[in-house]
Amino acid sequence: MRAQARRGRCVVEGGGGEGGREGGRVGGREEECLETHREVEGRRRKRRTEEEEGEEEGEEGGGVAGESPPGRWVREEGAEEGEERGEEVEEVATMSLRVLYPPGKTGFEEEKDLVPRPGSWVGGRYRVVGVLGTAVFSTAVEAIDVAAAMRRRKGGGGMRGGGRNGGRGREGEGEGGEEEAETGPVQVCLKIIKNNKEFFDQGLDEIKLLRLLQDAGEPDEHHFLRLQDFFYYKEHLVLVSELLKENLYDVQRYARLHNEPAFFTLPRLRAIAQQVLGALAFVHARGLMHCDVKPENIVVKSYSRVEVKLIDFGSSCFVSDPPTSYLQSRSYRAPEVILGAAYTGKIDVWSVGCVLAELFTGYVLFQSENIQGMLARMQAILGSFPEDLLLFGTETTKYFTSALVVYRREGGEGGREGGDEEGDGAVSLLHPKKSNLAARIRTDDALFLDFLRALLSIHPDQRPTAAEALNHPWL
Repeated sequence: MRAQARRGRCVVEGGGGEGGREGGRVGGREEECLETHREVEGRRRKRRTEEEEGEEEGEEGGGVAGESPPGRWVREEGAEEGEERGEEVEEVATMSLRVLYPPGKTGFEEEKDLVPRPGSWVGGRYRVVGVLGTAVFSTAVEAIDVAAAMRRRKGGGGMRGGGRNGGRGREGEGEGGEEEAETGPVQVCLKIIKNNKEFFDQGLDEIKLLRLLQDAGEPDEHHFLRLQDFFYYKEHLVLVSELLKENLYDVQRYARLHNEPAFFTLPRLRAIAQQVLGALAFVHARGLMHCDVKPENIVVKSYSRVEVKLIDFGSSCFVSDPPTSYLQSRSYRAPEVILGAAYTGKIDVWSVGCVLAELFTGYVLFQSENIQGMLARMQAILGSFPEDLLLFGTETTKYFTSALVVYRREGGEGGREGGDEEGDGAVSLLHPKKSNLAARIRTDDALFLDFLRALLSIHPDQRPTAAEALNHPWL
């Protein structure tokens, strides 16, 4: 016989009679029943109080009321009844999504894709300055947060969520300098997710993970993008973040096209490596992996102080998520991911090594049109793949012969992204010209070369974590 709580009242389950009725007594169990009832009511009162306090805090801080803090589980009504039946009931977290819509109108939008024109408004709050760029999943738009600018003029404080704008016009860089940062327009970046169900879900994941990270630490301190707002508008999910400057790919490309001196000197690369690895160490400590570290996803916050931030968490996942062989952009993809072996946050460390080598030399380290060619280049520069890594890779036979030589079958899709399709043509064995990392990097800084070798260890067991890499003598 046991006492349980159901819907705020006590139920005693037992052997017949009055024992099954709500509020009944059975054999001296009245005190246990009342104690259980008090515990349940106490927990519910505490939960209601926390929810009310959370709503007030959300309203004061510009957050969204009525939702659980990021990463914190809540119990939905009905869970207790399922558990009474011996059923396993999953715990869930909640996130509120504001839907902005014109009153008195229904139906679909006339255009599937939302591409705001300069001078137009998004969500009744953001005035568009111009389009920053377009990617597969989204369009990035520079805009003015008019509401935040009005509060600033009235002396009402910062932006939604307590964020600090990281865009142009700071520290004397660009137009206006510090004075504009204090009194001028509040510039933000709108990431407009394209009207596609899969892209929408990926955007929601990015919101959840950024909120989880921001709940755990300050974005400026840990060098990751600050999310300031998000909402659903005209059939599109919109993420509002601080406005930063150019990404590292564009910085390097601009210098090359205009014959300017290389921006990425070793001292600057050291500062960038410290910040990116610091961001990754923070991310990995939360059980997450970024999964898409590349020059395009590292963005300048300050040129004069060489400050950068890690952006685009749309491909990020938990280490505990089901494994997949399609993670990371191809040129920065770790060997264990390609081979279908077990992986951890060290895949991001591999990507950092690829990025630093590319920024220093101006060339992609493992440039190739297909996966097989990239694996062959890895072997040529870094040495043979460890046999145990190949043994435990579920995709190994797609790329390596039984003699552990990289091969490619002509006439199929096997050489393209993913390498899943096999052709029906002749098999080509790839024997790239032998080289080494020193010949590719061409630097007199032995510690920098040693640092890259560590990050680019083919076997993940030999590769440092992000936190361990921060202790390397070069840094």
